[in-house]
Amino acid sequence: MSNHNLTSIVIPVHNQWPVTQMCLRSLFRHTRVPIEVIVVNNASTDGTGQKLIKEFPTVKQIDNSFRNGFSASLNQGFRMAKGKYLATINNDTLPSYRWLANILRVLKDRPLCGVAAPLSNYVLPDQYLQTDLKRARDIHMFCKKFNRQNVAKWKVSDRLSGFCLVFPRKIWNTVGELDENFGMGYYEDIDFTYRIRLAGYKCMIAGDTYVHHFGSKSFIQKDSDELARKLSQENREYFMKKWNRDPDLPLDIPS
Repeated sequence: MSNHNLTSIVIPVHNQWPVTQMCLRSLFRHTRVPIEVIVVNNASTDGTGQKLIKEFPTVKQIDNSFRNGFSASLNQGFRMAKGKYLATINNDTLPSYRWLANILRVLKDRPLCGVAAPLSNYVLPDQYLQTDLKRARDIHMFCKKFNRQNVAKWKVSDRLSGFCLVFPRKIWNTVGELDENFGMGYYEDIDFTYRIRLAGYKCMIAGDTYVHHFGSKSFIQKDSDELARKLSQENREYFMKKWNRDPDLPLDIPS
């Protein structure tokens, strides 16, 4: 397989095999461009590793004996990746019709676009699309109609949600790896997309593309709302210390 048009998709997981299985089945069924998939398996105890090998033998697996952080897991996968394009996608998503081809079109048609991402239901405000979708069948029916290339729906944003990002390898080589100090997650995506903008590139939303994000079954697997708030607050403070900027406010690029 030529690497020239290959997209390497990295998916960090910890247990939740049925969630990962549904995501991968949908991904392979609805992706019509060349891909390699790398699953970073973080100390799963539900047989994820063995089941992955059995059902998806072409998927590459990194098997960690410990719970690695979200950014660190993505970095592991990207170091192994062979694609010209790199992508993140959470295991609690349902990628559907034309999802990747549409996002790649943004990158290919806009040379200054350093990273692109879809609309979703569980996402940062700029990418939010209100839907009442819950069942997989309904999600696919919606995406079959909605995910049709339309340049007029593309838009620039100052941040993108890390649940699904696609960017050229040259961006990874330019801005460096995701910051692993963000641990299990929160604000690492805002940090990464901010760094891409500081390097002179744009973050763009593929407004012609919807990827459903179930959201409650993420890699972090929060033990409680209290823990989630604690992680979020700690990472927000780290971002502010690193950049002297509030990540919850518009992030203008310093002149």
